[in-house]
This record gives sequence, C-alpha cells and structure tokens, in this order.
Amino acid sequence: MLEGLPGFLGRLGLVLGALALSATALVSLYRQAMAVQNVVHILNRVLRNLADLPARLDQGMRDRMRRLFFRPRGAVLPAEVRKELERVMLARENTFEEDPGAKIVPNEYVVELHDGIYQRHYQPEEKEIVEGWQRWLVELLDTTNNRYGDRRYRFRGPVQVTLQAAGDLHPDQVRVQGRINAGTGPYVPPPRARAAAPAPRAPQAQAATSVQAPPAQTAAVTALLPASAAGCLELLPAGPQWRLRRGTTVLGRSESADVYLDMPHVQEKRLISGHHATIRCSDGRCRLFDGSPGGQRSVNGTYVNGRRVPPEGHELLDGDVIVLAAVDPDNPRPDLPGVVGLIFHAGCP
Repeated sequence: MLEGLPGFLGRLGLVLGALALSATALVSLYRQAMAVQNVVHILNRVLRNLADLPARLDQGMRDRMRRLFFRPRGAVLPAEVRKELERVMLARENTFEEDPGAKIVPNEYVVELHDGIYQRHYQPEEKEIVEGWQRWLVELLDTTNNRYGDRRYRFRGPVQVTLQAAGDLHPDQVRVQGRINAGTGPYVPPPRARAAAPAPRAPQAQAATSVQAPPAQTAAVTALLPASAAGCLELLPAGPQWRLRRGTTVLGRSESADVYLDMPHVQEKRLISGHHATIRCSDGRCRLFDGSPGGQRSVNGTYVNGRRVPPEGHELLDGDVIVLAAVDPDNPRPDLPGVVGLIFHAGCP
C-alpha cells in the first residue's frame, strides 16, 4: 500500500499545480476584464459628451442671440434702430443741396436707448452692432443712389455711429440724432466728383432742423461748412477741377473713389486702377502717393512731371503735372487713351 503513495502524491501535486495556474489565469482574466470595462466606461463618457456638444453649442448660440435680440415686451430691436437711422438719413428736412440734384446727408449719428435696454441688450456687443450699422448706412446710400440711377445722395465725411443710454427714454423708445460733419475716419465714401461734371460748390449756409420720430424721437441735423481747400486738381486738357481739402482724397476708376474717373476711355481701357492714387493734405500741403490708402500700389503707376512717384510719396507743388497710368513707363503721356492727366494748383480760383 505504501508503494503506491509516492505516485499518489505526485498526481496530487500535479492537480494542485494545475489549480494554482488556473487561479492565476482567472485573476489575470479578471484584471483584463476590469481594464476593458474601464475603457468602455471612458468611451461611453466621451461619446455622451460628444453627443451633448451640439446641444451645448446650440445653447451658447441661443444665449448669445437672446442677449442681442430677445427683448421684453416693448423694447427696441436693432432692426428698428436701423429703420430709424434710414429715416433720419434720407429725411428731406435733414439734407441740404450742394449742387442741383446733389444732396448731402448726415454722416454722424448718435443713437440713444433706455438705460436698461442699452446695458442688457446692446452694451455687451456694442462694437459689433455699431460697426454693422456703419457698414449698413454706407451700403444703404449706394443702394438708394443705384435705385435713382445717379449719385443723388452723398456723405460729406466719414460715417460714424455712437450708441449710448438716455435716462429720459422708455424701453420702447429710441432717439437718433444726426449731423453733417466733414471730418476724417475709417468709413470714407465722401462726395464723389465726376469727371464729366463741374466742380461742386461749397455750401453757403448752415442748416439745422428738428424732426419728430414716434414716439417723441428727435433727430437734429447741423451742416458744417467744409474746411478751406488745400489745392485743386484740374483735368487736362482744360477739364473740370476738384478741390482738395484736409484729409485723404482717393483718385481712381472705382465709384468708391473720391475723384471718380468715369470717362468712357478710362472705363474701357482699364489702365487706371480702382483706387489708383491717394492725396493727403494737411497744414496747407498736399502729398501724392501711388495706390490706395491701404498701401496697395496701382498696376500702371503714378507719375509727376515725368517721374514715377516713389513709395514715400511726392509733395505737390503748384503746376505739377500728374499722370495716372503709363503705357510706356519711360515716357508717361497724358494724351493717350485710358490715361488721365491732371495739373495741381496750390490756389483754387
């Protein structure tokens, strides 16, 4: 009987060893299963967050739009302010005629709102709202002129809108005040001189009016006389003249240029750029630069007395001959089709 004991103990050892290995394998499998479960849990959480992301973005957008446009009953919406700006800009009593058929409209506006409405709905986004209104007023003027087929309405200076609170207004009221002011600034669609027309006459008197906008909304307009001319440009040969005033004057083929060169040969040949040259006047002196105010050079160059204008510009002297675009850069001639010649006068007749 004892002879079989060693064999039995050997088999028992094998069994116990197998059981130990099985236990180790089970522990390892359990750990792996837990790791997989943690990964699945993390993935589920990530997927839930991704699924909720559009809703959160949507909610953020809705909150932003609500802050801009949601109003309690009777509060003023931005679209209603734009409508009032349009009314003030185009009202007959708020304009004056610089030339027959050419009306100067207000270019500076102050928009006043109820204090609470301003702080809650407008002040957080004031810069974006005001810049949007300024761009819209410029576009409105162009759209209105296109509707009539002429340049009937003009700005005398840059378009500027100021937004502020007023303690005497109710939540459903807005007050827009406007005035005509010949200054300088970022938005510059000033009176556009046309080559086919004589130089505009300066306004002879001030105009001040007060209009009523429902309910009890006042718009006052004051016309300011333009600054004295710093010089004149005369189209060669013996063409019309344009007065140069303090600030920036842009010459070019585009309608947005201050001196709009709309002659058929200029528009057809397209040698002259949309914003071809810039003249800056201050303290009675004028300096000519090639290209737009932003620094973009013209395609075919700007020349004074036969020489190309350098990057630092050229200070204009009485009698200087300016040539916009040159077919031959070595011999710029103002008498070729598509080219424009101008002469600068330090004094204006």
